[in-house]
Formats: sequence, C-alpha cells, structure tokens
Amino acid sequence: MPRLFMAVGAVLLIEELRRLWQAVAAPGWGSAWSVIVGLALLSLWALMRLWALRLQDRVIRAEMHARLARLLGPERQGAISDLRLSHLIALRFASDGELPALFEKVSAGELSSADDIKQRINHWRADWLRV
Repeated sequence: MPRLFMAVGAVLLIEELRRLWQAVAAPGWGSAWSVIVGLALLSLWALMRLWALRLQDRVIRAEMHARLARLLGPERQGAISDLRLSHLIALRFASDGELPALFEKVSAGELSSADDIKQRINHWRADWLRV
C-alpha cells in the first residue's frame, strides 16, 4: 500500500508540473485555475499521509502504554508517561522478554535515541502494518 500511495504522489507531482508548464506557455484564468486545483490535490495527498502517520503514532503510544503497564507492573506506571514518543516507537520492536530491561535503561538515561534503543534489541517483533 505505501508504494501505491507514493506512486499516486508521483503522478500528482508530474501532473502539477505539466499544469505549471502549460500555464507558463499559455497564461490565462483557466490555466491558473488548473494549477490551483493541482496544488490543492497535492496538498490533500500530503495531508492524508501526515494524518495517517499521526494516527499511527497515537495508536503506537496507546499500545505501548498498555503493553508496558502489563509488563512492568503498578510500581513503574508513572515512569511510562515520561518516555518520549520516539522511545515508545523504538521500544515497540522489542520482545516482551527484553522490553522491561530496555525500559529501565531508557528511564535511567542510558539509551537516549531511538537508534540506541533499536541497536540493543535482540529479538525483534516485526511491524507489518506500518502506514
């Protein structure tokens, strides 16, 4: 699906470039309106992507809060909220067995970036449903 989405974006971009070329070659209200409509379509395409990614980030946040709450127990509930979204996104690839230890390292500041977290993961959980 992401390839199809990117292909649609490429078609829209090429079409907008064609419209711009026509507007320069034959200026007028019709060609100007055509450029405006093309820009609106490209904007809508980009917004759809941004909205999908934002929604996915919210789902990941909710999923990881629930997963961490289940694995860490009630004594560590407060620390879950201190994690940045980038940490949660990186931690979601860790198996249940190694997630608590990675969480503690992130909470202690030993692992600060998503790349640091991902490099420490030994047993990956694949994410085949990425937007």
